[in-house]
Parts: sequence; C-alpha cells; structure tokens
Amino acid sequence: MSEKIVLFENDLSDEGQKRQAIKNIIVFKLNDEWYGVDVLYVKEVVPTHPISVLPNVPSYILGIMNVRGNILSVMNLKAIFGLTSLKDDESQRIVIVEDKGMSVGLLVDGSEKTMEVPENLIEPALSLLEDEKRDLLEGQVKVDGKLVALVSAPKLLELTCLRNS
Repeated sequence: MSEKIVLFENDLSDEGQKRQAIKNIIVFKLNDEWYGVDVLYVKEVVPTHPISVLPNVPSYILGIMNVRGNILSVMNLKAIFGLTSLKDDESQRIVIVEDKGMSVGLLVDGSEKTMEVPENLIEPALSLLEDEKRDLLEGQVKVDGKLVALVSAPKLLELTCLRNS
C-alpha cells in the first residue's frame, strides 16, 4: 500500500564520506502534480470524512470534519495553488498536519509513499510562482523525473490563523 523511496547522492570530502542531512517527506498528488510535506508535521493520513461547509470562510477552506471526536478545518490546496476543482473519489485522503498545537486537514488526491530526501537535493521553489504561493513552499526536489513541490506545514497553519483572525 505505502511505498518508501530513499534517495542518496554520494558526498565525499577530504575526511571521507560524510553523513548527509535527510528530510523525510510524505508525497501526495493534486491532480497530476506531485507535492510533499515533512513527516515531522504529519499527524496521520485518514480517509475522507463528511465535510461540513462553513459560511464566510476563504475559498481554500472546504469546511470542518470530525475525526474521532476532534473537529478539524479542512484546506483545499488546489484552491491555494490555482489548480482545477476537486475530483471526488475514493482515492482522496486527508493529510492531518500539526504544529505548535494547531492542526489542519489537507485534502489530497491520494498519498502514495514516504521518501527520504537528502537536503542538499532540495532546490528553491519555482520563481514562476506568485510570491504568495511560493512562500507556502519550502522548495522542490526531482524524484524519478517528477518534480515534487515541498509544502510548508507551518506556513499553511499560519495562513489559516491569519485569515481566521
């Protein structure tokens, strides 16, 4: 069900081989694009639950849902990144991210694998993106010919707080 990919690049120095800093990410799809988030912020990945729509919230907030008695806001990353509307199928999942006691659910089209990525392979986010969108990304990494945009969980949670206050 869940596949794990490990990426390494030889890094030799005068003292011999050094251990590289590694970032573990969970990779998911939005339409045909690949995104990832640091597993340090991922509390869990759950199947979609019924989402209750709320009035007067930003377009990227789908609503709220109940996960084992906890009420959680659900974000539509497609609305944030300017992608086409949501598809509604059984492969969708909610990636629950948490930082500093705050949690939010991210609706994704499927989470498929975790990856160990050497931090030296992570590049800055595409400069073609608008500043507001680029600020929500930690960078990007190329894996098996696919570009994976790394979403910043703390910045998404911050965005939720700023817009709700």
